[in-house]
Amino acid sequence: MLNILTIAGFDPSGGAGIIADLKTISSLGGYGISVVTAITAQNTSRITAIEKVSPLMVQKQLEAIVQDFHLDGIKIGMLYDREIIKTVAAFLQTLKSSTPVVLDPVLLSTSGSPLLKEEAIAVMKAELFPCCTAITPNLPEAESLSGITIKNIADMEKAALELLKYHPRWVIVKGGHLEGEPVDIAVNGKEFYHFSGQRLTRKEIRGTGCTFSSALTFYLARGLAMKEAVSRTKAYMEKAIIKSFRPGQGHHVLNHFTSLAGG
Repeated sequence: MLNILTIAGFDPSGGAGIIADLKTISSLGGYGISVVTAITAQNTSRITAIEKVSPLMVQKQLEAIVQDFHLDGIKIGMLYDREIIKTVAAFLQTLKSSTPVVLDPVLLSTSGSPLLKEEAIAVMKAELFPCCTAITPNLPEAESLSGITIKNIADMEKAALELLKYHPRWVIVKGGHLEGEPVDIAVNGKEFYHFSGQRLTRKEIRGTGCTFSSALTFYLARGLAMKEAVSRTKAYMEKAIIKSFRPGQGHHVLNHFTSLAGG
């Protein structure tokens, strides 16, 4: 069984963050391990408070994990500020370069709450991106991080190439926010892959970015090449979206365990 570590924030409503990551990893057959970077007070509608975990405590969590576990893959989500980013980047530099690391560069929640301080963005690009096998921004994140306005697939490619200048091995820009049928792209400077899909719903669904990056981490940890890993991740996402549901009074959430729900 593959050991997959998620480094992210805690969402008590279970739709996003570490809980969504662990659901994804477990549903695919991995063993999920987690390091908490921030605790949020939120439900399926909104975030009301965020309290970060101290960088020292993040470091202590990471140290405890590596003393006990071989890590087959690492997914990174909400980091909140520059001090936590620096702590995580220093940790990644101690690992084998063959360990897949996937960063979901979350800037805002689905409800629009900021999840990363603005002054931390430059540190993320300079210190964390070079440690990553792949970064997986959605369109608003790709626009913000690259400074390029995205209106079409050509713009997605330009933004991806701009982000490659910060030396992640791959940039995967997710096209769900474009009009029409969604197209994701994956770029490593030498290869461009386009992944077409169908728009399955226009409902707001929480946790899609967390789930995509966690599934991609799992498939890369299995040793799949990037093209196949993204294709399998998209297939998993489609099933989880089709079976999405509304457990509270706010946004829908993904059904990660579609095989147990007749999916």
